[in-house]
Amino acid sequence: MNIDGLDWLYRQMELVGLASLQEAAEACGLDKAALWRYFNFDVRPSIERLPNLCRGLQVSLNELLVALDVHIE
Repeated sequence: MNIDGLDWLYRQMELVGLASLQEAAEACGLDKAALWRYFNFDVRPSIERLPNLCRGLQVSLNELLVALDVHIE
């Protein structure tokens, strides 16, 4: 079973030592509302935001896309 969305985000935050959504957002160069919307599947991040999300959450692009439920065909 794959974990995605907010469940994935909170698990990843714990793994990398980010104590709050605000702290995770700052690590990604975002505000916490934007981060919440991405992982709540309200909106998709722009392609330009993906590298910052990967760095901030310390994951590969593939891991991030799976977590965001993005399928590339």
